[in-house]
Amino acid sequence: MDVGVKLINDYRDLVDYSLALLKANAPYFNYYETDESRRGSFTDGKRTIKFRFHGIGCYFEFSDGPVIDIDYAADRYDRIDVWFLKDYWNSGKDKYPGIVSVDDIDVVIRYLLSINFLIGDAENENIVYRKSEYQYPNEFAW
Repeated sequence: MDVGVKLINDYRDLVDYSLALLKANAPYFNYYETDESRRGSFTDGKRTIKFRFHGIGCYFEFSDGPVIDIDYAADRYDRIDVWFLKDYWNSGKDKYPGIVSVDDIDVVIRYLLSINFLIGDAENENIVYRKSEYQYPNEFAW
């Protein structure tokens, strides 16, 4: 599997997993509040996951390494912010041989856009979507 596709798929899988855990373990938080002091932690049985809400999103830090940041963007969470993707990669570089710097991620994104695996956002060049999710958006109902 292409390392770029693996990176995108791993990132999106962890987004889905993180949000499912958040919904199951922290239902008392209002999903769309803007109070950035909202934070907490829970476990998935193997590791501790810390979370912190911000603006229109949530930042997750897993005790075994990965970090993931998610923006909800209206009622969608399927967008991939390239800055957040770079942070995710940086927290687990060893899983992605061939990507040796954050600059390589820009090359990967351009390639995946060129083969239509990703779709670019018309208003923000730093936002991309997996084609399958863009056509059939995932909504996260709180």
